[in-house]
Amino acid sequence: MADNVTDYIKGPASDRRYKVSRLTLNRIDNELFQNILDEKPLPQNVKAPSNQRLLDAFDLVSDHIKAIVSQYDQKTHGDVLNIWLNFIEYNALVMLLKVTNRSHAFKMFETLNDRGLKTSQADLVKNYIFGQAGSRIDECQAHWDAMRGILSTIESDEEITLTFIRHSMVLMHGYLTEKEVFDKVEESVRGEQATLTFSDSLEKLAYEYAAIGNPSHEKWNGYPEGLERALDVIGLFDIKPMRPLIMAISLKFSPAETLKAYEALGRWGVRLVLASTTRSGSVEQPLVQAATEVYTGKILDLKGLAEKLKAVIPSDLQFKEAFAYASSSQATISAYYLRQLEYAKLREKDPHYVINEDKEKVNVEHIMPQKPDAGWAIAPDVHKAYYKRIGNLCLMSKEKNSRMKSVVFDERKEAYANTPFLLTKEIAESVVWDEKAIVDRQKHLAELAVKAWPI
Repeated sequence: MADNVTDYIKGPASDRRYKVSRLTLNRIDNELFQNILDEKPLPQNVKAPSNQRLLDAFDLVSDHIKAIVSQYDQKTHGDVLNIWLNFIEYNALVMLLKVTNRSHAFKMFETLNDRGLKTSQADLVKNYIFGQAGSRIDECQAHWDAMRGILSTIESDEEITLTFIRHSMVLMHGYLTEKEVFDKVEESVRGEQATLTFSDSLEKLAYEYAAIGNPSHEKWNGYPEGLERALDVIGLFDIKPMRPLIMAISLKFSPAETLKAYEALGRWGVRLVLASTTRSGSVEQPLVQAATEVYTGKILDLKGLAEKLKAVIPSDLQFKEAFAYASSSQATISAYYLRQLEYAKLREKDPHYVINEDKEKVNVEHIMPQKPDAGWAIAPDVHKAYYKRIGNLCLMSKEKNSRMKSVVFDERKEAYANTPFLLTKEIAESVVWDEKAIVDRQKHLAELAVKAWPI
């Protein structure tokens, strides 16, 4: 009876002298799956997320089977399991839904599959290129698996695959929405050789995609000093519409030109974020078009890139007006803003001065505290509207900041006066600290911002 159960999963084949699995999984998972069926020792740690899911599924199924038979006498366990096997073989139904094309298949899954893990366009792209690969299927699978392995070092979320494929496709074909990705793949990739070339390109582009998100990546060995800092700034804001352009630059520009371009993208990114235009289609499409032109060799350097994007980047006047009313709630971004503003202030006085960027020693202080005590006498609506404003933020040594907590402004002024930061020292000159003081200071900082992040 036990053999009968086993044969249902892995049984004899008429043309073989050994038992054959009724089910074969993909290249990454099949070896582990066969080891489970053959009751071989299973690994304690696996790298592929799908391997771990397979092990988890095996544990869940094992526990469930034990729960099913636990209420019966051991002698009848085989009979109980046979009831389940008979149900699966003779009573369970599999429904096959046919659609006119693969694009419609994706729309069907979006509509019908409202429970469990949804099939994404990435799944359809994979299935399509495997179907087109013909005799080159093993090579295409190897490229796909390598691509997924690289992408898993960036994010474990499956959505990274579709995002990456879309960004790769726009380099080759121009602007596409997510829903247009599969249609464009189906239109442009046909036949064994084209499919192999496409899957190989995805693997190579995945390497670049991982590199642009990791300033310490081996890709950057030999690049000019400052490249890591430039990528840190770009990564701080993570403007997703910029990713194809960042990737295209890493592929096509010289190392020196790459550094200049990335530094410019950092400055432009700040302008776009503070002008609240990063999610606008009027910005994404020109960024994508620029990425395509870099990738195809129409734009060769920063000069050409700046010319292409000059209509998109907020002007000095637009940036200054936006900065004058900007708020910041993320400590790392706030610290970056303040350090760059401090550098702009220091540039003429001492261009070689270096600000301490050690987060353990320097952090961001709210002048009007996040939780002010009664001595501040601030109306709740005023406090809510102004305490996150950039004009209410300053750099302080962590030691002094921890001492001040929520004490009134007069008791803080001495600490502000005795810091090495010029913009923080200026705060001590104020008689009171209210909404007018915050507005006036932020206008002053807005003038500096144009110098801190020039076009």
